[in-house]
Amino acid sequence: MTVTMADVLESCCRSRSRIYSPVVFYETWNAFVRWVIDTFDEKGHGAYTPSFCKITWNKEMKLGHSSAVGSDVLGGESQRLRSEAPHDRHPMFWLSQRFCKRFGVKFQEPLGTSEARQEEISFVRMALKYSQALSKDSAFTAMKRIIQKVGFTSSHQHTGSRGGGGR
Repeated sequence: MTVTMADVLESCCRSRSRIYSPVVFYETWNAFVRWVIDTFDEKGHGAYTPSFCKITWNKEMKLGHSSAVGSDVLGGESQRLRSEAPHDRHPMFWLSQRFCKRFGVKFQEPLGTSEARQEEISFVRMALKYSQALSKDSAFTAMKRIIQKVGFTSSHQHTGSRGGGGR
């Protein structure tokens, strides 16, 4: 069974502890997505949420030809390293160790990668800059609940059991 983010957010809204209205969960997720996009596009950094995931760039150095003046000993074009061009960046996603341990999800970080600098999530900034309706506390609490639902859903998908993970 495929579970979408809309399913997860609806599940948050149906939870036993109805702390917030459904709008808060949707607003929180949208603010999170806008923060990730802004971190990628505006700053060129990755995004890091310690209790959930890391979304970053692979800064693998590519050896390319340069049109610069000069040539090597053999008379060919000189080589230069280039990794900062946007088309050379490859996005990477992995779950945090904390998330995997907490929810019993097996996930292995890629080996031998060179990650771009990452910015850790700030719920104050996320609430103030990327939302009109959220406070720091509501963004933190709603994001925590969303991460729990994603974790319970992924662990139940992994084990084949069903249920909402009702905490």
